[in-house]
Amino acid sequence: FDANDLRSNIEIALFCYASQRDASTTERTHGDAEEFVIADSVFVKEKGRLVKVPFSEIRYAEAYDNYTKLFTAD
Repeated sequence: FDANDLRSNIEIALFCYASQRDASTTERTHGDAEEFVIADSVFVKEKGRLVKVPFSEIRYAEAYDNYTKLFTAD
C-alpha cells in the first residue's frame, strides 16, 4: 500500500461502519457504477477500485444509461 491507498481504505472502512450505525445519514446507490457519498466527496468505482473524488474537484458530469462520466479539474 502507498499512503493514498491506505487513506482511501481507511475512509471506506469508516464509511461502512457509519452506514451500519445510521443508514439515514449516508446514501448508497446501486448499479454498475456504485457510488458512496460522504459529506464533501463521493467514492466512485473505477476499473474495479473505489476512488475518492471531492465534490470541489468535479467540474461537470455526463449521465449515460448505466453509468456517469465525471469530469474533474485534473
